[in-house]
Amino acid sequence: MAAHNRYREVHEAKPMRLDSSMTQQARAYAQRLARMGTLQHSSSSERPDQGENLAMACGSGGLSAQRAVEMW
Repeated sequence: MAAHNRYREVHEAKPMRLDSSMTQQARAYAQRLARMGTLQHSSSSERPDQGENLAMACGSGGLSAQRAVEMW
């Protein structure tokens, strides 16, 4: 969250804060993507007034949250 908010600050956007409902929705969508075996954005109707950033990496190194933010 801190890395994400540093980039938001550069663009004069308000900082994000953890929201338990949004966290649950994101977890459910991540599980749905895992079952589908693909990566795709959800429709805007599924996440009204919310943005969405997705990231994926291949290989044994995995992908840290910090690296995902840097990719966006």
